Amino acid sequence: HFVRTTIREYSKSKPPIKNMTATTVRNDQNGYSDQLNDVDYKKNGLRQRIVLSNDFMKDNDRSNETRDSKKCKEPFRVSSMGEMTASSSLSGSDSDDVKDELDVVSTPEMNEYEQERIRNHEIMMNRAMSPTQEIWNGLTMIPNLLFSIYYLYTTQWIPDELKGGIAHDDVSEEETCSLLPPMTILAAVAGIAIHLPFSVYFHWCCACTLAPGIERLEHWSRRADQAGIHLVSALWSYSTSGSLPYFAMAALFNGVCMRKHFEKEISVSGNRNRILMAVFLYLLPMLWRGEFLLFFSTFLVIVGGFGSFAFSPIGSWSHCLFHVVFFLLPPCIFAASMTLPMNQEYAALAARCAEPL
Repeated sequence: HFVRTTIREYSKSKPPIKNMTATTVRNDQNGYSDQLNDVDYKKNGLRQRIVLSNDFMKDNDRSNETRDSKKCKEPFRVSSMGEMTASSSLSGSDSDDVKDELDVVSTPEMNEYEQERIRNHEIMMNRAMSPTQEIWNGLTMIPNLLFSIYYLYTTQWIPDELKGGIAHDDVSEEETCSLLPPMTILAAVAGIAIHLPFSVYFHWCCACTLAPGIERLEHWSRRADQAGIHLVSALWSYSTSGSLPYFAMAALFNGVCMRKHFEKEISVSGNRNRILMAVFLYLLPMLWRGEFLLFFSTFLVIVGGFGSFAFSPIGSWSHCLFHVVFFLLPPCIFAASMTLPMNQEYAALAARCAEPL
């Protein structure tokens, strides 16, 4: 109101001056000062240019000064430096009747990146959970690691019918007696252990510090959480195949997917599709070897987990249910790994050293 009143009083007291415009220059020694220089202000002109003084911007923290005639032909634009341009049609007889309000105000159009951020924000707001639910989301990630440690400690990878079947003295000198699990099993456990802290920390941040919405989606902990899923996929591809070339191919694909999670622009649908493809990579070796029962068992667990995440059958607790269903996934991966011929031979050799439990 102060700006509009000042402009109106100035227009009444000063007659239109041809070829004059108000601009502002900065004096580095004396602060801010105003002067007149090179302006186009015509009596019946179609355009006037106003540059706000720097002290006004300094005192008011924003540039919001302009006026229109009875009919505004072009909306004003504000630049980052505080300049404002407006189109007006002024006449000498009607110059005193200046409207206080702006007839037309235009807002800058949002680009695709900003529109995508708004869509992602709405998605995250619809899936927002309470702090208690987020804490449980993190806690339900821990049992998979506990089961893996139990699986290794109790040598569950050795068939029960072979444990203690042969005494230590019956092992030949050429054979090395070792209870170290196969590398494919260790790779599967390593994937679970590496992914766990990032997932737990993300859910802890959601419960304590991160506001619902786009802030959670763009936080580094969520990016690391989903990148960890691709790391698990690469290691599990080796666990179910036992092939180093196949593992290299899976690692290359998942490495590209991990990089996508740390780009500025996040594609929710793209990340989801890449995760589904990564899951298929460690299912494919089971299907290739003809282990259909094991393949469909693992597939049903994955469908049940992702289905609970996507369709939310129990509301905001569905993410927790998603983690609970995936308790069944590590046993399936370990079982698929131990069907490999090289692991069966290794288990038979390890059974010679194992004592009955």
